[in-house]
Amino acid sequence: MTRAPLFLLLATLLAATGPAPVIGTAQVVDGDTLRIGDTKVRLFGIDAPETNQQCTREGASWGCGEASARQLRSLVEGQQVACLVRGLDNYGRSVAVCSARGTELNRTMVAAG
Repeated sequence: MTRAPLFLLLATLLAATGPAPVIGTAQVVDGDTLRIGDTKVRLFGIDAPETNQQCTREGASWGCGEASARQLRSLVEGQQVACLVRGLDNYGRSVAVCSARGTELNRTMVAAG
């Protein structure tokens, strides 16, 4: 095999592996962001309210941001979390699909509303 095809094969294999997964105990930053070790991870495909955000339902204000963070906390509390990184956002955070206890957090958070 010549060097050019070998280089292309190696480059393709390295690109296919993608970024390393982020695994560890997670701390909830807000309803769509976790911190695992030194890495901030944003859940791919969702945009939850900020923790201090208030929402209105039937004319009444409620802490939707805190509710979202509380829901995510209930899913990850004391659990090992594994995140498959899909890229970086504009703030340099890893954007990932994460799971804990065999449950995909992204899908579960969307389903919870």
